[in-house]
Amino acid sequence: MAAYAAPTDDVAFLLGKVFDFDRCMAELPGHEDVDTEFAVSVLDEAGKFASEVLEPLNRPGDEEGCRLADGCVITPKGMAEAYRAFAAAGWCGLSGNPEHGGQGLPRVLQILLDE
Repeated sequence: MAAYAAPTDDVAFLLGKVFDFDRCMAELPGHEDVDTEFAVSVLDEAGKFASEVLEPLNRPGDEEGCRLADGCVITPKGMAEAYRAFAAAGWCGLSGNPEHGGQGLPRVLQILLDE
């Protein structure tokens, strides 16, 4: 099975050539400095996390599955640690308000990351 690679080239094409992302961001108050190059660099880093940390857990996670024990959900080995690493890296709050610990980036980046 081929290793996962985030489709950042496809995203870069869509943002830069189809969606006129740079112009849209330039017109969005507070995000004037965000452009396609920056967005793709953020998504490249997220892709590295997905391929290096999350993807190796897919098969074992499917095989082990989740279970309910004493009213608690038990996730497959490695999932809780991966989520803590995801949160610690700031990915959960990419578009969150900086006043609340977020990074304040456009919601569209959070949507692309979540996908």
